[in-house]
Amino acid sequence: MKYTLLILLLSSALGAAAQDSFFVRKNYISIEGMFEEGIKGYQGVNIKKAYSNDYVRPGGGFGYGVTGGRIISKTWLLKLGLYLQSAPQEALAAPHDTTARFAKFNIIPALRYYIPVKKKTNTRGYVELGAVAGLMAKMKENAGAYSAVVTYKPTIGAVIQTGLDIFCSSRLSIDLGIRFHYMNYSAKSYTLNGSAAGINQLPAGLESIKGSGGGVFISMKYWF
Repeated sequence: MKYTLLILLLSSALGAAAQDSFFVRKNYISIEGMFEEGIKGYQGVNIKKAYSNDYVRPGGGFGYGVTGGRIISKTWLLKLGLYLQSAPQEALAAPHDTTARFAKFNIIPALRYYIPVKKKTNTRGYVELGAVAGLMAKMKENAGAYSAVVTYKPTIGAVIQTGLDIFCSSRLSIDLGIRFHYMNYSAKSYTLNGSAAGINQLPAGLESIKGSGGGVFISMKYWF
């Protein structure tokens, strides 16, 4: 009985601490991991056509990022994130003589709206709108001595995400959510075996590609 009472008291104390922790501190930094799926796949420069289901999806891939933000009111937050992401070639179980990958670096400034609640809680839902600045994007392929790199121009897109911010203490919170982004890329240069090649030599469809997609993310925030 006494142990049960002790557990209840500890749970109550921890719950109260978590409830009082929301927005106690105004600034945060975080690390983030993500997985996204692109809406369209491309067979690249030289992926074997025999593998008709083998694609690289520029709008998806695994990635990580660092973000920082500041609470500007009871329901609004401003943030800025830097993200590296890489989309691997699909159907890797099949035999290949060529491997391909699409890598990108994005900057995302965004404004987050926390949904108001009537009572104290350590969990807050939100919606977020932002812009995506794609500063670097490359499709790379390798096959022995053969190599190809398609570099794409910087581009601007849009992003929307929603999720839950769960406060573990006054200094730590976990952010879980889903994200969708819209952006397109246009080819800037094409390098084949280390030498510059004309963009007009690219296979049809790679001059302009769709980089939109969506997926899930998790981040750990430190508030100060």
